[in-house]
Amino acid sequence: METRRLRGDLIEVLKIFKGFDNIKYTQFFTMSDTGLRGHKLKNYKPQAHLDIRKYFFSIRVIEEWNVE
Repeated sequence: METRRLRGDLIEVLKIFKGFDNIKYTQFFTMSDTGLRGHKLKNYKPQAHLDIRKYFFSIRVIEEWNVE
């Protein structure tokens, strides 16, 4: 169940970044500007203090999305 949810989330992120959905990626994500290793679609992960924010879509998917 967890891997299905993660797979669905990553597919949704890809559709948002590639423009297949009618959603601007700036509504959910902030691009990382470190310029170091990684890919050009690397995201910045903001600090989440509350559990409700920590498990929100745009926060929980960043860790897996940024894997090189």
